Amino acid sequence: YRERLRAETAQFRTGGYLFYGVLAGSLLVAYPFAKSYMSGTVQVVFWLVLGIMTVGLQLVIRRSQVIDV
Repeated sequence: YRERLRAETAQFRTGGYLFYGVLAGSLLVAYPFAKSYMSGTVQVVFWLVLGIMTVGLQLVIRRSQVIDV
C-alpha cells in the first residue's frame, strides 16, 4: 500500500508541475500582447492569480513530500 501511495504521489507531483508550467507559461507568453487591453485592476489581478498559483503549487508539493516520506 505504501509503495502504491508513494508512486501515485510522485505521479501527481509531476503532473502538477507540468500543469502549472503549461498554464503559467501560456499566460506569461500572452501577457505582453494582452497588456494593452487590460486595465490596471486587471493587471494586478493577473499577477495576483499567478502568485496564488505559485504559492498553492508550493504548498501542494510540500504536502506531497510529507506524504512521500
